[in-house]
Amino acid sequence: MPKKGWTQKALRKYILLEIPPLLLFAGFLWLLRLWTGLPLWAAGGLLVLWTIKDIILFFYTWPAYDAGTGNRYSMVHQTGLTEERLNPEGYIRIRGERWRARPGPGLARIESGQRVRVLAEEGLTLLVEPEPSASDADS
Repeated sequence: MPKKGWTQKALRKYILLEIPPLLLFAGFLWLLRLWTGLPLWAAGGLLVLWTIKDIILFFYTWPAYDAGTGNRYSMVHQTGLTEERLNPEGYIRIRGERWRARPGPGLARIESGQRVRVLAEEGLTLLVEPEPSASDADS
């Protein structure tokens, strides 16, 4: 299960990777100040805006900097609905996307319109099993 929230490791990695672009931008502003007479307050303000941009972007990009977040794009354990009979293969819909699927081990076929849970991925084909219905859970 992926972790929720960012970690100190991700923050440290992000900061270390953002230092070189920040220094390059500061150097560019210094040269711009020399060439065009850019006021110091304007150069400082642009540097502050650059830093604020980096802070905001961290909260959108931190999973890329944290190796422990797992594969966020995995379809395993997701649920969907069969669009046609899976005998032996067919299509299911998960989160608005159409995926090729086939019944998991020990299952012959799964009927159309049935809710399924993804067991595994084999390339771009999903192995699925029927999800127990409310009536199955009561028995």
